[in-house]
Amino acid sequence: MKQSVRSISLPALCLAITFVYTSSANGQSLDDYRSKTPLTGSWKDAASWERYNCSSWVNAGTYPTDANTHNITVRSGSTLSVSSALTVDDLTIDAGGTVTNSSTLTYGPTIRTLNGTLSSSGTLTMDGSAFVYGTLRNSGTVSANAYNIWIRTGGTYQHDDATTAGTIPACSWETGSTLLVTGYTSSTEELSLLVNPELENLTWNCTAQTGAIPFPSDFSSIHGTFTIASTIASRFAAEGSACFLFSFAFAVT
Repeated sequence: MKQSVRSISLPALCLAITFVYTSSANGQSLDDYRSKTPLTGSWKDAASWERYNCSSWVNAGTYPTDANTHNITVRSGSTLSVSSALTVDDLTIDAGGTVTNSSTLTYGPTIRTLNGTLSSSGTLTMDGSAFVYGTLRNSGTVSANAYNIWIRTGGTYQHDDATTAGTIPACSWETGSTLLVTGYTSSTEELSLLVNPELENLTWNCTAQTGAIPFPSDFSSIHGTFTIASTIASRFAAEGSACFLFSFAFAVT
């Protein structure tokens, strides 16, 4: 029985190889967005963005949302502000990049990576996982499913409330991560967490603190360093029958 052999022309074969190589090397997809840099501007200003059109980066005609893009990258040297409700997905903030939210910012279910800084004084909703290698600063409200926020090695969750205690969301604290408490002025409420965590490093640095802050009873153990950098003239007090396990170091600076 005679077998049939399909032939492929050399130019077609070269084209296929070239296409695969180019796609892998560049790593971009149609309708990826990236911020212009250096830049300080509004997220919702199209002039803040570039869009990938399958061959090159061009000026964007609109701003990125979860509905019109694949991947969003805020690059080093970019500072973008969110001042009205916005929903995004597939977001990466590069080291040296910053996003500030004063409204309602919602992250879709796809994993996002924070190598830079995300600062929120409004409402931040995370429907999926977020990996924090940089700084997540919150002085508003964070809504997230339990342990959706991963504070990675070298990453920091900064709790920056001033006149109210606020609540620290349930985070997964990896070795080398830090909970940084700043901002307290006149609040005398007990700070609370959504769960009993085992922290890695805890730093208290409230340089304008005027009231005594009860030490949270739901801090159970600290495996790294507990640093009291500043409470000004105020004091720090353990609440109730709280018991703390320090397995590494305690420092007052």
